[in-house]
Amino acid sequence: MLATNPKDAQKNLKSFMDKVVDNSETLIIARSEGRDVVMISKDKYDNILENIHVLGSKSNREWLLLGKKQAESGNV
Repeated sequence: MLATNPKDAQKNLKSFMDKVVDNSETLIIARSEGRDVVMISKDKYDNILENIHVLGSKSNREWLLLGKKQAESGNV
């Protein structure tokens, strides 16, 4: 995880964006008033949204747990 302040983030924006995307890093931009910002790649963001969608439904969670139990017992 990387951390910086707004001034440094602005000065080195391209470098930070490259690190976030190329190395799957998370960048925290700490602001003096405490309203921090997090930068992640679009791929990581899309993955988070997909996980929220899949796990947000009780029936999806139960289906996934059933599949996990079946795989663990060798019933694939």
